[in-house]
Amino acid sequence: MLAPGWGYNHYGQSAPPSGTFTQVAAGGYHTCGLRGDGTVECWGQNTYNQSSPPTGTFTQIAAQDAGNCGLRSDSTIACWGWGDPPVTPPTGTFIQTDDACAVRSDGTVVCWGGEGPPAGTFI
Repeated sequence: MLAPGWGYNHYGQSAPPSGTFTQVAAGGYHTCGLRGDGTVECWGQNTYNQSSPPTGTFTQIAAQDAGNCGLRSDSTIACWGWGDPPVTPPTGTFIQTDDACAVRSDGTVVCWGGEGPPAGTFI
């Protein structure tokens, strides 16, 4: 059965908890939201711990099929769950992240898994 306006809800991925969020990121069968205080809350399927975010505060989140990454308040990246490519982020400081690529503080792009990004600076 389709949930109104949200698609399938077999795992509760379309039933957000109460409260307010500043950002959401939807994966395959889970969803994560960034709260105003910087904490992350996820709901839906949790087979690969994709709905079990790490503690701490974040400024940005991104989701993929069964994994997520977020930009922590200290400008580092944390990932949780399982992904393809594997969710193993690089070290260093960043200004933006997606689920498998990020922009470093110097404007260069780094990706983990796959073939990687084109060379250069992107700001």
